[in-house]
Amino acid sequence: MKNEEQSNGFLVERWVKKIIDRAKITDEEKIEIGEVIDKRIREKPYKVAIIGQGGVGKTSTIQSVFGVKPSNNNKIKSVEEGTPDVEEKIYDIRDGFRISISDMPGLKNDITKDEKIYIPLYKKILPECNLIIYVIDAHAKELGIDIKILRDTVIPICREAEITKNIIIAINKIDTIGQSFPEYKTNKEYHWDRIENKPTPTLAILIKERINQIYDKLIDSGIYNYIDARQTPAYSAVWAFNMQGILDAILQSVDGWVFAGTVAEDVIAKWSEKKEN
Repeated sequence: MKNEEQSNGFLVERWVKKIIDRAKITDEEKIEIGEVIDKRIREKPYKVAIIGQGGVGKTSTIQSVFGVKPSNNNKIKSVEEGTPDVEEKIYDIRDGFRISISDMPGLKNDITKDEKIYIPLYKKILPECNLIIYVIDAHAKELGIDIKILRDTVIPICREAEITKNIIIAINKIDTIGQSFPEYKTNKEYHWDRIENKPTPTLAILIKERINQIYDKLIDSGIYNYIDARQTPAYSAVWAFNMQGILDAILQSVDGWVFAGTVAEDVIAKWSEKKEN
């Protein structure tokens, strides 16, 4: 059931209404401003591309960040004929606002296929996106492939389209970092604290060390020459931990206000519910 505020439109619409109600402009101008906002948030879906290797948690990230789940009611279409593994899913969120999510495969699995099919798809899809989320597994031992894809493909495409602010390098699965150590089998300090939904003191230290290692790799590769450190949040999608870092990264994007002013309040409420459960 929608609450009273939701029935009055999205947060951004309520903000704008309060502002223009106090402004010294004509009723016609107020209507025109309202129509511009309405068109901006409802005419086209908010487009997201999510990229990453298999098993990094793309699905759980989508569900946690945007509050959407698989459903038979979602509109699904192949992004390009002959590429059934690249699909665009369009979610009807509420009040006419839609989110389009293109699940992009990780590159460098098949060099011939990458160069002939997937890299051209990246060049076609990424410039059209409001948000580009590249998911990295914080627990992974090797990040060379991810660094190469970001440095050689994603960053150059976004630089050319002048949308590097739309990139988020999402460092997921920080809750599993303790599994890399032999002590994990016998020492609960290397496990995620499921009751408090946070890392134990020992795991928190290990997470900080691992994240700093990843940051160093991003620095050495030159990726931080083109994006802000706030665009690389570390989080756990499964536990909805540090989702605020994801929201802050979204706000850095060119159209971050669209997400923040529409569905963000609903999603944040779901994060809180997940933490309480």
